[in-house]
Amino acid sequence: MQDRKKIYSEQLLQIHTDSKKRNPGKEIYATGYVIELKKDCYFAGFQEGKILCRSLEYARYFFNIHSAEQFVKEYLGYAGLRCNLCKVAWGLAVPGMEPGQREELKPYEKNGQVMNFPSYHDGVKYQKTHHLEKSTYVLPLASREKELYIAA
Repeated sequence: MQDRKKIYSEQLLQIHTDSKKRNPGKEIYATGYVIELKKDCYFAGFQEGKILCRSLEYARYFFNIHSAEQFVKEYLGYAGLRCNLCKVAWGLAVPGMEPGQREELKPYEKNGQVMNFPSYHDGVKYQKTHHLEKSTYVLPLASREKELYIAA
């Protein structure tokens, strides 16, 4: 539990530093960019010299794609590394069941497009106007924007 608090507080401090804002508390559920190291597992920091890979809610957020890319090159740049830079935005998710597996949330799509919103409140407003309150959730969702491969 102590480590989670430390990671969380470091993340808040980094958001404050990256965005140069006076009130980092407003950015707790900020959108931004994360580094996906493997499917649904994101860079969260370092612990005892090892890379921490966690779920999206514990990931380290970056203010823009350039700062995430620079971080990968500077601190995670070892030969053979493959990772994705993902944009995190508010979106709608629907429960989906795979045969023989547990329930999993999938992005809600309308006409083949994933619905993204600039804020949680915009997502809720869309949900209400389209009567989707009972069938969808408003959550931060990560979508891959750029793949990085560090060659030897």
